[in-house]
Amino acid sequence: MENFENWNKKKFDKNLNNAKRNYDLEPIVLLNHDVSIEFIRAITIIIFIVVNLLLPTGSWHIKIFNIVFWLPFLQSSIKRYKTHKNSKFIFSKDFIRQTNDGNIDIKINLYQILKIQKIKQIFNTDARKEMIYRNKYGDKAIMFGNIFVVIIIAIFIFIWFFGIIVVKKEPLGLIILFLAFIFIIVWFLLPQFIYHIKSGGLKNWLNDTLEIQTQDEVIFVVIANNNEYNELKEYFLSRLNINIYKI
Repeated sequence: MENFENWNKKKFDKNLNNAKRNYDLEPIVLLNHDVSIEFIRAITIIIFIVVNLLLPTGSWHIKIFNIVFWLPFLQSSIKRYKTHKNSKFIFSKDFIRQTNDGNIDIKINLYQILKIQKIKQIFNTDARKEMIYRNKYGDKAIMFGNIFVVIIIAIFIFIWFFGIIVVKKEPLGLIILFLAFIFIIVWFLLPQFIYHIKSGGLKNWLNDTLEIQTQDEVIFVVIANNNEYNELKEYFLSRLNINIYKI
């Protein structure tokens, strides 16, 4: 009984050096919060589609266009939800494991980690496809990604000017820019914001995901709240001397 009380006291001692924690005996186990955010994202899209259909304003052409536009994004969220709905992350002494239905899906050796960075949850793509693409194309992937973004922005600007100058009676450009704004809110920001509020809040809720890379694998860990953030911060400090606050 005395030994248990001593151990229990040490476990909850706030001044205890976390580097002494045995992560094989007491691993950090986190749910895959990407699942919950994708569920919220799917519900948000469905609500937006229903509200759009029920509003008396707007033509049926616009309503049908909105449905067709949102369906691929809804399908993507549902697919990500179904794929990872029973997955979790286990941080032990030397390994980080991503499991799904109790089976190890991805296993990363801590000492083979090449890069850790913070990204937005929406950019948490399929890990294996992403790594294959990067290994195949290297820096070209980043270059083509940047070119794609520039082209999209240029198209929006062109349509905006075209709508104002050429189609004066119906400013098509302004309509499309408004739809783009709605897309950013509904698809990118709102689901993350809702989930982090529900989970207790995270200071940097925009960049809420750790992307952990090795030569062959990558894991995306969505951090739900400040408690999880602090726990992972202590883990990487004690195991790799990496401060995730500074990355």
